Amino acid sequence: MKSTKTGLAVLAAVITCACQKEQPISDVNATKPVAEKLKAVTIPYNSNTEPSAQLPESPVAHLCRTGENVYLTARMKNANVSPKDGTAYKLEATPKLVSLCLRMDNSALIYRYGTTNTIELENMATQEKPFKNFQKQTGRVHENYFSFSRDNYHYFVIESGGMGRGVSLHIYEGNTKIVTQFSGLIMDEDFHQTYISIPDNLLINSGSPMTHNE
Repeated sequence: MKSTKTGLAVLAAVITCACQKEQPISDVNATKPVAEKLKAVTIPYNSNTEPSAQLPESPVAHLCRTGENVYLTARMKNANVSPKDGTAYKLEATPKLVSLCLRMDNSALIYRYGTTNTIELENMATQEKPFKNFQKQTGRVHENYFSFSRDNYHYFVIESGGMGRGVSLHIYEGNTKIVTQFSGLIMDEDFHQTYISIPDNLLINSGSPMTHNE
């Protein structure tokens, strides 16, 4: 029973740590349907890199392409951290994936979200326009944040390490969180991490996980 309580506490920390901010924010997850929230932030896929039969290998489905390595990929679930049944959290499966893909020539780190048939959003970090990055330690849970903005929407991919496990996706419209998704805890089933090195020029230290300003 003690180990079960510890596991619930760690997962709750993984999902909720990224919600901290220097100023109060509004969370509308409980009142706005997830499908509606995702529809609001969907941007058509417009990539010059087409899918190929020679895709990178991974035990978990991914959205990376030929000439890219999988940095991480995850099967995303809608996360409710305060369900009405009194449990610590509740995860609801979706068909969506989130992947971070590193070009083999180290020229770009690419975020993709969607399914293997339909990419809903792609955004690319380059030397000219890097992703924001922040690393945070909470007890024995380590969190590595990757973030970028599109207009008034702010996207955060958080990979957890140490005593933490899994990949989180948080999307904000301004300072209001509109999407919270989490992969689950099982490595190589819910998510896959490779820990390959990302060039420093593709990332810029944001100083805080909730810094939106460009």
